[in-house]
Formats: sequence, structure tokens, C-alpha cells
Amino acid sequence: MFTNYDNAYDYTLNESENDYFNIVSSRFITDSREIVTVMFEEDKDNPEHWFSGFSRSTSQGNSQENTGQGDAIKILSTVIAMIVEVALGKQVRSMTFTSPDPGKGKLFIRIFNKLTSEYGYIANSETHKNGVTIRVHPAPKELIDEAV
Repeated sequence: MFTNYDNAYDYTLNESENDYFNIVSSRFITDSREIVTVMFEEDKDNPEHWFSGFSRSTSQGNSQENTGQGDAIKILSTVIAMIVEVALGKQVRSMTFTSPDPGKGKLFIRIFNKLTSEYGYIANSETHKNGVTIRVHPAPKELIDEAV
């Protein structure tokens, strides 16, 4: 379902940097004319680790809530296409995502585990008072050996 990138919105990845991070970002416009911003930040002090997040621009500010426009799968397919492009293009070893909604965290864990297992990665999450943090990282060798 989320690997059908033909269903993704058009996007362009842009690279920049500041004193602390190498940044890959993109903005795309949904069918309902909302702007979605996606950021990937590589910590210059720990270059194997990336942070990522996305949000929609609304009249009240940035939001990670569903649009209610029936385009959640298309938005998520677009974000996942970007994740795959950045992860493979930059040889990312681990990436951290956050969501204020623990329910979305469970969905993201299932999606990430499905998409990353063939590359030897695993996703896990930690729920906290501000939501959920998801980390995709290399699977321990014993898990890879069990899967073979």
C-alpha cells in the first residue's frame, strides 16, 4: 500500500546545512492545497544518525494531524518515498522520527519494519508524555540470522 510511489505527490529534495546539521528538505502541495514540509537532519557530530519529521502548514501553524481530506495514504506514500531516497542516497545508518500521536507510532512501526527488514534494519518505539519516538536502526545480528 505505501510502496506504490506512483501514487506519491511530486516533490524535490533540497540540500542545505547549518553549523550543526546537514539538511535534506522538501515541501509539496496536497490535492487540498495544503503544504507539507519534510525535513531530514544529519547530526554533524554523529553523522551516522539522522532525525526526520514532517508536518502540514495550516492557518493555526504547523500540524501533524490528519487532513481529513482522504489523502493520508498519498501523503504518507510521498514521505516514505523521500525516506527511502534519503536513506539509500545518503547511506543512513539510523533515523529517528517523532509523532505526538502514539497511535500513529504503531502504524509507522509496522510500515518501517515492513520496508526496512529486507535491508537488515528494524524499527522500535518509545512512548512518552509528548507522543512516540521511533528509531530505525540496523537489526542485531542474531535477528538477521533468525530470519535467514
